[in-house]
Amino acid sequence: MLKESEKTLTLEPLRSNILLYFLLTLHLTALFAVFYANLHIGFQLLAVAFLFIHYSWYVFSANKPAKLVWLRKNKWQIYYSSHQMIEARLTPLSFLSSWLVILVLKGETGRSITLVLAQDSLEKEQFRRLKVRMRTLKPEYLRMRDAEE
Repeated sequence: MLKESEKTLTLEPLRSNILLYFLLTLHLTALFAVFYANLHIGFQLLAVAFLFIHYSWYVFSANKPAKLVWLRKNKWQIYYSSHQMIEARLTPLSFLSSWLVILVLKGETGRSITLVLAQDSLEKEQFRRLKVRMRTLKPEYLRMRDAEE
């Protein structure tokens, strides 16, 4: 029988309302700060445009991860909605809490990839399995990282 860390785990993230509302709150707070700061009107308009573009990019971006496959140990495949596939490795910088998982992966080109998954980003069972697997794997991949350096 395979250990939990050797089984393939497939995740299909959805758009998270938690992250959407958090980002909206963050951008609105920044918007109010821009208007209350004593800045030239040109800088204020530039900041407003930047905030609007950044929020719109998150909401309407077409190239989001459509499927994440945890192959074994810390090996991942990320399939984007643009049909691009990237292989990556989980790094020790990843974060885990009861309602949020931040996966920090290093792609095959060395580029860092950060995926933020709130509990409403995945089906309930997928989110639970991801958290359980990360808890059981974390000491193992930390030792692997120390051995590589």
